[in-house]
Amino acid sequence: QQEEKEEEFLRIKDVRAGEEDAATSDKINEQRSRLTNLI
Repeated sequence: QQEEKEEEFLRIKDVRAGEEDAATSDKINEQRSRLTNLI
């Protein structure tokens, strides 16, 4: 039972990390497109 809870927790952590990575790359892409618009 304890192991199942730990696996679930790790899965949730992975999902959250993935969402944060996606948000970060979105911001980077946004900044890049702003820079290319300035050129």
